[in-house]
Amino acid sequence: MRTRRLLFPTCLLLGCLFAAASGAQPRPLESEQDNHTGRMPVPRSAQPLALDTETGQGPTSASRGVATPSAVRPRPDRPPVSLQDRLRRFRIPAIMLAGFVDGLNPCSLATIVFLVTLLTVSGIRGRGVLALGSGYVLAVFAAYLGLGLGVGRILALMGARPWLQRGLRLALQAGTLVLAAVSFRDAWVCHRDGRSSGAWLRTPVRLRKMAHGFMRRRLARGSLFAAGLAIGAAVTLVDAVCTGPLYIPTLALLGRFRETRVRALTLLVLYNLMFVIPLIAVMTAAWFGAGNERLLAWSRRHAVVGKLATGLLFAALALALRLY
Repeated sequence: MRTRRLLFPTCLLLGCLFAAASGAQPRPLESEQDNHTGRMPVPRSAQPLALDTETGQGPTSASRGVATPSAVRPRPDRPPVSLQDRLRRFRIPAIMLAGFVDGLNPCSLATIVFLVTLLTVSGIRGRGVLALGSGYVLAVFAAYLGLGLGVGRILALMGARPWLQRGLRLALQAGTLVLAAVSFRDAWVCHRDGRSSGAWLRTPVRLRKMAHGFMRRRLARGSLFAAGLAIGAAVTLVDAVCTGPLYIPTLALLGRFRETRVRALTLLVLYNLMFVIPLIAVMTAAWFGAGNERLLAWSRRHAVVGKLATGLLFAALALALRLY
């Protein structure tokens, strides 16, 4: 038992000694031949003594082999890592996080919960929910990706002129700060009232009623997969009024990373994949039989969390646009 107790510190000590021995390099002897020149090194005693150029008296300390502060060359330091480089390193998780928070927006969740309610009232279950949900999620992903490509192209054209780029940057910084404050206010209202009807950052009532009417008409005819495609594309355009304020500064920050076209497209695809994950979760729950009342209660409970996360993301985007 005592031997086992002493085994670990002994191995640790031997490891430290081995590391110290391997890190130490032996000093070459003066009698050894120079490997680079092939000549025997001149002994220090045979080297000529240099006089001090200022006083003219005696050998200098450098000629005696004593290193002076001026003779010691400083080691080249590594260049400091700028804040822009640090932000660039975390661009992939930052873009993915922004897409996921955008997908948790109460606007998009309320729309898909209403769609699940229509499916329940119409008696559509099982494979019908799977077919319509697949078309809906695919259409939302494609339409939102297309919006991102279009808006990103417009931002790139506006950034080609320096004066317009500076003005756009300042406008986005101020706008994201205002939207952060509005999101925090909406979170407080949702917590106080228990619903998001009093929120400022939401889809207008008129557009929401138009989207709901389109859903009812489209479910009444055609295949469910085609209906999901049409509803997803239309809903994306309507909800862009509510989700677009978070999408635009993210696209502006993505443009400042100065990525290649392939990398920029990859990051945009990652953003949209994370955006549809909450939609996939709701459709999966509806496929397994979750009722509309349960999903509606879940969306109301998480409205406060979604608004808080959106406000924090707006503030982070404003800071990133200011520093990068």
